[in-house]
Amino acid sequence: MCGWVVQRSPRTWGGPDAGVFTHCKIPKGVSHGTGLWGGTRGYTSHHMTLESQVIESYQILGPSTFTMSPRDGQGNPGPCEAAVVATPLLSTANPERCIDVLRAIRSFNPSMSCATH
Repeated sequence: MCGWVVQRSPRTWGGPDAGVFTHCKIPKGVSHGTGLWGGTRGYTSHHMTLESQVIESYQILGPSTFTMSPRDGQGNPGPCEAAVVATPLLSTANPERCIDVLRAIRSFNPSMSCATH
């Protein structure tokens, strides 16, 4: 392993001469771009619109956008809401017979820090 690292060019692993990005010409007129990346919790997509070489809109959609979504146009609940509808809270009388709502929500692994996007 050590020999492999030493044999690599500094340009491929960092340093002052490492390439950070690829220069490109920004198109004139209206252009749309989409980038899709898969992750452990689901996919993330980036959507951008350029107009006259200026970013007009940019939106990031992460996995929580879909699992924590509100009701849709037909009134159907999002997956997380549907999972907790009619779910009883923990009961002090019979705790072994009830499901904790927070556990149901956490099973969707919401990344609420991603909500800052």
